[in-house]
Amino acid sequence: MGGAITGGAIGVPFVFAMNFLELFVAFLQAFIFALLTSLYIGAAVETHAHDDHH
Repeated sequence: MGGAITGGAIGVPFVFAMNFLELFVAFLQAFIFALLTSLYIGAAVETHAHDDHH
């Protein structure tokens, strides 16, 4: 019985830590994807130069 309590005391915080790590990685991936997408779209859109009127 003592082994089950010790295993639970070690296992439960480890599971929560791994879930937090997976959630952090998911948000980091979403942030990097959004950043790279905005950079790509920003580079693909042609900007109008103000020197054309001269």
